[in-house]
Amino acid sequence: MWSLVTNFRDVRSRHKEKKIREDFPKDEKKLNEQMNFTIKEVSHQYTTDFMLSVAISRLMTFTNTLRGCSDALVASSPVYEQALCNLCIMVAPMAPLMASEMWQGLAKMDTHLTEMAWDKGVLEQAWPEAGEIEEEEKSHVTLIIKINNTNIGNIDLPKELLKDEDQLKRFILQSTIGKSHLDNQIIKRTIIAPKVPLVNFLIDS
Repeated sequence: MWSLVTNFRDVRSRHKEKKIREDFPKDEKKLNEQMNFTIKEVSHQYTTDFMLSVAISRLMTFTNTLRGCSDALVASSPVYEQALCNLCIMVAPMAPLMASEMWQGLAKMDTHLTEMAWDKGVLEQAWPEAGEIEEEEKSHVTLIIKINNTNIGNIDLPKELLKDEDQLKRFILQSTIGKSHLDNQIIKRTIIAPKVPLVNFLIDS
């Protein structure tokens, strides 16, 4: 996660005069949707289900989303800056020292595109609030895929599939992750945890 801050500082310093690209609205919309989903999920795990492993998984997925953003977006987008700030705040309850170091790296920037309490530490920041989630988002979930208790990735799928084990397994097996890791494998048992949501395939080693 710390590399996100160092990259942010480096890109900002190299692209001070760079103009926003025309396709930013699409990029920012996608990032904003992922940010709202992460805030909602992490907040729920911190306050209701208390499944910290799920919160960590959501934060790591969000970290990978930020890592995949273009330099142009990193340099010029207030949505990206807000997303990175929110990541620091959400990480703070579990890793306060790391989050504080990350926050200091952001606070010491010459200019900011977001309204944050930059004169205060990360633990003094207001908890981020999730915006409205569109109906299409509500009908889909990000499913954690494990094989023999090892996380191998995530896939997005219709929430309805969680109610039908056969259809769910078929969907996963036909996905890119399924074809890469489960082709020609003998599945001994499939464990489904719809609340997470998570699917763990137990196969012959």
